[in-house]
Amino acid sequence: MIPISIIMVIIDIGRLRDWKIWHYLKGILSPIIREHETMGDFTGASYILVTSCLAIALFSKPVAIASLAFIMAGDPASAIIGRKFGRIKFRTKSLEGSLAFLVMALIVSFVTPHVPLAIGIIGAVIATITEAVSFEIDDNATVPLVSGLAMEILMRLAVFV
Repeated sequence: MIPISIIMVIIDIGRLRDWKIWHYLKGILSPIIREHETMGDFTGASYILVTSCLAIALFSKPVAIASLAFIMAGDPASAIIGRKFGRIKFRTKSLEGSLAFLVMALIVSFVTPHVPLAIGIIGAVIATITEAVSFEIDDNATVPLVSGLAMEILMRLAVFV
């Protein structure tokens, strides 16, 4: 993961600084870059790759898996449902999109092995709230790190209970 993350960050820096490498990759990658990314932000791919490395390094394996699966399952669901059915808006998000994220995150918490269900549900709720209120930092980074940290703390406290 680390070499792939480094390559993606270099590609993003090349894109933002208009390096020659970007001119070779532009035709392939330009169609999938979102508007805010063209305005000077890293792509979601860079965020999720770097965050994956951090989650794997910082959290236990089950927590890392759950926290990354929350964003991988929840983010597309929230985008699809939010754009198609989102009526109740807050900031750039919709209640319908957030509920779709929560449903997917809850499914993840039910199927992730070695994470107690209660801790998984708390992680899913924290992931949903984090995704809904993400401000300056991309939710591909905040959701796994915030929900993972909460679940890791709860898992360590559960050992003492």
